[in-house]
Amino acid sequence: MNLTREEARHRSEIITVERYHVRIDVRGADVDGATHFTSSTRVRFSTKEPDTFLDLLDGEIESVIVNDEEVEPEYDGSRIQLHGLHTHRKNLVIVTAKLPYQHTGQGLHRFVDPADDKVYLYTHFEAADSRRMYAVFEQPDLKAHVDFDVVAPNEWRVASNQVHEDLRQVDGGLLHDFALTPRMSTYLTAIAAGPYVRFEDEWHSHDGCESIPLGILARASLAEYVDHEEIFKITKQGLTFYHRAFDYPYPWGKYDQIFVPEYNLGAMENPGLVTFTENYIHRGPATRSELAGRTNTILHEMAHMWFGDLVTPKWWDDLWLKESFAEYMGAHASVAGTEYREAWTNFAVGRKAWAYTADQQSTTHPIVADIVDLEAARQNFDGITYAKGASVLKQLVSHVGVEQFFGAARQYFRELAFSSATLDDLIRHLEKACGRDLKAWVNAWLKTAGPDVLLPELTIRDGVVSELAVVRDSVDVRTGHDVNRPHTLRVGLYSLRGEDLVRTDLIDLTISSPRTPVPQAAGKPAPDLVLINDDDLTYAKVRLGAAGTKTALAHLSGLADPLPRALVWSMLWNAVRDAKLRVQEYADAVALHGPKETEPAILATVLQQLRMAVETYLPDSARDAARRAEAARAWQGLDESEPGSDLQRIWAGHALALAAADPESVQRVCALRDGDVAGLVVDPEMRWQSWMALAAVGHASIEDLDAELERDHTKTGVAHHMAALTARPDDAAKQEAYRRLRTPGELSNEHCLALIDGLRTPLGAHTFARLNDSYFDDLEQIWQEFPIEMAQRLVVGLFPDGDVAESADRWLASHQLASGGLIRMLKERRDAASRAEVARDFNC
Repeated sequence: MNLTREEARHRSEIITVERYHVRIDVRGADVDGATHFTSSTRVRFSTKEPDTFLDLLDGEIESVIVNDEEVEPEYDGSRIQLHGLHTHRKNLVIVTAKLPYQHTGQGLHRFVDPADDKVYLYTHFEAADSRRMYAVFEQPDLKAHVDFDVVAPNEWRVASNQVHEDLRQVDGGLLHDFALTPRMSTYLTAIAAGPYVRFEDEWHSHDGCESIPLGILARASLAEYVDHEEIFKITKQGLTFYHRAFDYPYPWGKYDQIFVPEYNLGAMENPGLVTFTENYIHRGPATRSELAGRTNTILHEMAHMWFGDLVTPKWWDDLWLKESFAEYMGAHASVAGTEYREAWTNFAVGRKAWAYTADQQSTTHPIVADIVDLEAARQNFDGITYAKGASVLKQLVSHVGVEQFFGAARQYFRELAFSSATLDDLIRHLEKACGRDLKAWVNAWLKTAGPDVLLPELTIRDGVVSELAVVRDSVDVRTGHDVNRPHTLRVGLYSLRGEDLVRTDLIDLTISSPRTPVPQAAGKPAPDLVLINDDDLTYAKVRLGAAGTKTALAHLSGLADPLPRALVWSMLWNAVRDAKLRVQEYADAVALHGPKETEPAILATVLQQLRMAVETYLPDSARDAARRAEAARAWQGLDESEPGSDLQRIWAGHALALAAADPESVQRVCALRDGDVAGLVVDPEMRWQSWMALAAVGHASIEDLDAELERDHTKTGVAHHMAALTARPDDAAKQEAYRRLRTPGELSNEHCLALIDGLRTPLGAHTFARLNDSYFDDLEQIWQEFPIEMAQRLVVGLFPDGDVAESADRWLASHQLASGGLIRMLKERRDAASRAEVARDFNC
């Protein structure tokens, strides 16, 4: 099932693909128990060699026709070998096969809506799953024109990357004939089929010369909750911004966005049919931070229409050429083109924490990674490729200038449109635009691993600054060698004015040595806080120093600007993770400053991190008392928050999450669930969160949970019901959940996560440990028996609690020939367990 980089390189050297014509027959998909569909692929291509192979996963092949001659299929379940091909003229290969519907979010996923029993299909192909729907040369640089025919039930709506070209009746259904796409990578092709509801609009350029049809699709039972006017508004703002910034017209015709169930990701950039998780459709009030997050994702995927779709990485080594850029552009476009100007603040406190976590694991890698095969590619959709890459691009923009950056992008699109690119292609355009040699910058930032550490060195005499310097530790953690990463950043000096921390100076600084003096600070009044990387222009772990940490813990809420607050919270959290700040000190800071926090995204992230600190970084002897104390503080935060505000909803969610380990919260949970908190709208999600907390502490019966399911018999209701039933202190229920998790084909991707959530409640830890005591013995069996999306969920979700780093090390030492993907996941879990053990010792 794997494909190596060398195999892909050879195939791209010999093959040019012209066109795929794919016919998918899903008549009967709406029948109970439907398991397979029919796929017929006609692929036209030329080759320099007579032998090669097509990719197709898990097919039941009916026929293979090579240049008008039917041949005996030579097929091993993943590759169809082709022999005797023409080397001087075009080839036509036709493959017809039956393929299974998926329930893992890969390939062609089939979902039955429990609200109305309607069936929905959608595709997800990144990185290499178009081969689960049709026969294909599955690699990003073998682009081709693609046209789909989809035969579906009469009443269904069908969508694809392009508009309909024809619609006609066939026996027992309708044939949807879609227009031919421009040249594109096959992992970007897409279809969706089912009784989706569609909303329509249109974008017009300011000069009226261009227009783009817009669509939003969602399940019928979810349609009433789709705030399509808001989504269309953001979509139009994004298209306006990108047309101006990139100076290259949107190249894919229509722009549909579809919200689909049981989706593995936040979204996927299929041109003309962008796919989103239904989690972005809210059945109750959405906080501003949730709307800002959705806006960021919409703009992230839209940036891919150029970065990734128009110009695609040649191979997955250069995955950052699309994901880092889209991550950067999502925040940049939010600030420049929409009302959500807080995007970089949200990025600093949230997404960047993801990057710092990934970059401190033993599996860290350069942004430009060494991806030897598809299995390695799947693992690299991570915090380094996305969030670190975006942070480094932000540093690059500071380094070369905004106009130069966008000027390079425009030339990059014009030269490489509808083709594939490498790192060298982009750097060539950047160097030309800014007139600078970027080789040293590229080598330091894109080809090394690990974060720099920056800390202030401050000398005070007679109440004024004698000297301020920034000390930098810049090491490639893989080699231990100094790499001298340059930083273009700002240093903020802050002084207390009553309860306020006021910025008195903001100093631009370029760092290119281990110790960089800040001469502009000399003679200034002694600051109470030195904030390195103020305005968050670079990527590094920043220490506040002893005096700065003391000031931050006591006066963090005195920072008026949200971005410095976000940065300081991030620095404190990194100190907790690194066992340099005690959990109790962090918790006290949250108790003091959390109720004063005005930015929903900051508050939500800080409270989530606090819960993680209590459950992961405290020793067992201190955890129960901390749970009770934090639950009491959470209910107090809820009581003191403004009724009907976003902050009230965040405090309510925090209190309910903590209540799952605090039996003393039962009465408060019941009151919240029943609507007795003034101003708080208790939507279905919050009701289920309440029931989950009650179930975990033994105050929800099967009858209670069944009644709630009857009230909310929806996709999310079913998953919540499964989780809550499992969360109860009932050994038999937990044993059954564990059995189902370990049975291949038993669960969909979403239901797998629901049962893991139910098993992993804090008060059920002992039962979970007993059920899971053979985890390390079973790992290879899990990896072999389950599809990769499910295997990943099980490997991560079932990883044991407590001091298990040594057990993981033993497994790794004795399984050096195991799958690379499995080894990487175990190393990351081991690293987290080891870090937690160090933190628990520190907090004793």
